[in-house]
Amino acid sequence: VNKAAMAVAPSPERTEPDPPSADEAARLLNAAWSDPEWGLLLWLTMLTGPRRGEISALRWRHIDFERGLLSIVRSNAQPKAGVKEKHTKTGQARKIALDAHTVELLTAHRQRWEQRLDELGAALSPDAFVFSTAPDGLTPYAPRAISQRYRKLALKLKLRSTRLHSLRHYSATELVAAGVDIRTVAGRLGHGS
Repeated sequence: VNKAAMAVAPSPERTEPDPPSADEAARLLNAAWSDPEWGLLLWLTMLTGPRRGEISALRWRHIDFERGLLSIVRSNAQPKAGVKEKHTKTGQARKIALDAHTVELLTAHRQRWEQRLDELGAALSPDAFVFSTAPDGLTPYAPRAISQRYRKLALKLKLRSTRLHSLRHYSATELVAAGVDIRTVAGRLGHGS
């Protein structure tokens, strides 16, 4: 009898959420805005609480500028073969209302993209990613690259948490503190239960 085959591994320890404080969030955003695209990515992550794969898969067609809505419909994963687009973790799409200031920031970001592409003699495709390192915007930021860049910035600023996921917790914490009910917060974050 192989006793090792009968062994049951202990459950992995769950870490306690440790969102940044308001002061840390402000320091983080101030430092990130030296690159407007990176600053907007972190701002949108703090505000809407998407997973890193969801912010990576965000395309221009997923933003309704007139109604101020952001649709989270896809997610990017990063296996060894490269970035692959897939369904969201729960398999469900969700719409998140955006405030006027965030719509203005996204509009300015889109105008920068349009100007950049105009100089290259191209047009912005609706399939282009909102956050991209490619000149045409058709290649997304890799999810791991987002996490690594965030970690580097968090370490530089000496933040308590160096995980990008802590910004998701920050979003939830701020919403609950503002009096938003738990079901609405769970819906915005795309929690299945």
